[in-house]
Amino acid sequence: MNLWQVKKQITLDEALPTMVDLLLPKQQVEEHVIPHLSAQSRDILRSRRRTKKVDIPVYDDDIGEGFEGSTELELEKSGGEYFLANWTHVIMRRRAMRGRQIQAGDYLVMNFRSDGKFHISIEKGF
Repeated sequence: MNLWQVKKQITLDEALPTMVDLLLPKQQVEEHVIPHLSAQSRDILRSRRRTKKVDIPVYDDDIGEGFEGSTELELEKSGGEYFLANWTHVIMRRRAMRGRQIQAGDYLVMNFRSDGKFHISIEKGF
């Protein structure tokens, strides 16, 4: 069994401190993230609104810190694509403050666990 169900290689643009949102693999999100969201969150993402955002509880396994709340991470759907909103502000900055910078070529890996949170980790690219 693959513990990490969503795996996304970070591009050069996504590694910049000016990039706010991170594009996620659509098929992996629909298969491994959406089913674990609340019914209300799934309904929001399926709605006809142009841009849809839902809060997601995330725990960064590498730094041992969780991120929750409306000012934290959001899963956003726009134009059929999924984004991790506030990527730069929440994940990259907090990790950089702890000496764990994210670089182009690294992989964001994510899975849902029984604690009700999406756990993330960064695998270094080669």
